[in-house]
Amino acid sequence: MRNNGIKPIAARAILLATTIVLLVPGPVVEATFDALSVLIPWLASNDGEPGLWTDKIIHLVLFLACGLSSALAWQATARVMVGLLLYGATTELLQGIIPGRGASIADFMADALGAGLGIGFAVLVSRSSPATSQTEQRNSRDPHQRD
Repeated sequence: MRNNGIKPIAARAILLATTIVLLVPGPVVEATFDALSVLIPWLASNDGEPGLWTDKIIHLVLFLACGLSSALAWQATARVMVGLLLYGATTELLQGIIPGRGASIADFMADALGAGLGIGFAVLVSRSSPATSQTEQRNSRDPHQRD
């Protein structure tokens, strides 16, 4: 399926940014949380460490963005979901070997939920936009086919 335009570029940029966020070493994450918790106090729990729910919310939001942008870019929602599940599992396994990080089934579940929500939003956006649907139909036609 050929899809030109900014959507695939944006989806790849979001996937790259997500990879960087998920795979930086623990001390970098801690320093980032320390800096951000000054501006956004709810990021830290009472002991000054990132809260359990903060981590899950970050995973959910990252994968929501990945699901939304990827589904809008490539319109193959089942493939996008499978790809994001594999991507989430891989990043969790890699976090297990990165200093100061750890693999977590709860993080993977947040990744899967976020990806599903993002893909769901993409489907809703695609269906509610008649101009988008007409453009996609026009782009998906065989260029050698006569009208």
